[in-house]
Amino acid sequence: MDDIAAEAELTRAMLYRHFDSKADLYRAVLDRACVRLAEATGADDFGEDAIPALLRAASREVGRRNLARVIPEGPWLGWAANLIPGFTLEAVIAWLNAGQPDPDQAAERISQAVHGVMAAAHPPA
Repeated sequence: MDDIAAEAELTRAMLYRHFDSKADLYRAVLDRACVRLAEATGADDFGEDAIPALLRAASREVGRRNLARVIPEGPWLGWAANLIPGFTLEAVIAWLNAGQPDPDQAAERISQAVHGVMAAAHPPA
């Protein structure tokens, strides 16, 4: 937090007046990064690498359209579309707080967790 405050030319106290916690600061950074990535890359048709997958999951409208390909229209589609963006952000924050273990595997593991939410929303066969 000291490094962030210094880079922003603020005191740590001023930084905490704006953000209640480190998690709130992380959320703001991730939200801003998602917006910037969406502006730079568009909002549809991403490849399978990590950052575009996280961006797609974090965007409700795009996420819902993509989820509609695998989850039938109805309340569970809405549930998944509302849950996945926050879930993804919290997964990234938890990974950061855990010391960023296995950075080369983090995106895949978060993707697996998101797919678990999708599986839970899909009706049983």
